[in-house]
Amino acid sequence: MTRLSNFSQSNKWILLLLWMPLGVQVCYAADLSYRLTLNHDRPISDAYVTLQSKGGAKTIVAKTDEAGKFSVSGVKADKLLMTIEKNGALVYRGIAKVDSTPGVKVIDLTERESK
Repeated sequence: MTRLSNFSQSNKWILLLLWMPLGVQVCYAADLSYRLTLNHDRPISDAYVTLQSKGGAKTIVAKTDEAGKFSVSGVKADKLLMTIEKNGALVYRGIAKVDSTPGVKVIDLTERESK
């Protein structure tokens, strides 16, 4: 018995071309813009932010400005290992999902009393 298909060979290619942009959007490169603050109000300036992709294949290092802001362009939309260092001390380390929505996102850190 011959299998019937609702799509001709040319219609399948057209359908593939229509769906390709959706697949490309999932893994496109994003421009990230963040602001580091301490206790919701104080900017963290001169901190080094390291972003590592899965398996450490790509590492990007940025430094915050006086307002605590840093920007990174061309980051593949995925989860990254984010490390923040200030004055040679590790301040934060964790997994961060790339947020490519426009605007500056805030990472707020809470100060702990030293022992």
